[in-house]
Amino acid sequence: MPTPTPSSGGGGSETFVTKNKDPIWSDTHALSECPGRCGAEHGKWNGQWWTIVYGKHSVCQCTPLDVFVTENTAPIWSDSDAEAKCPSRCNAEDGNWTGHWWTTVYGAHSVCQCEEQYP
Repeated sequence: MPTPTPSSGGGGSETFVTKNKDPIWSDTHALSECPGRCGAEHGKWNGQWWTIVYGKHSVCQCTPLDVFVTENTAPIWSDSDAEAKCPSRCNAEDGNWTGHWWTTVYGAHSVCQCEEQYP
């Protein structure tokens, strides 16, 4: 398989290759291996993979997961309050909490930062 040149994907998303460089033996093997490799690095597999050194070094090409803030903007009062509220807020919007939150209007609005869920 020829080595593609990483490039900007649709919507201006940059691509990256996985750090885990164990060998991939076939397209079938890539289907089971690459989604997990990309997910472990906060990305989603774009269907591309290639071998650098046969039997030793293969990589998967990924696009970064989208990051967004929650639409539920009820106040968050502290880090412990965020730990109690943000995971469920993000999950309700098909995301995983990144651990970040901030207040947009004191006493009225706070948001949680989420990363899109990817299996």
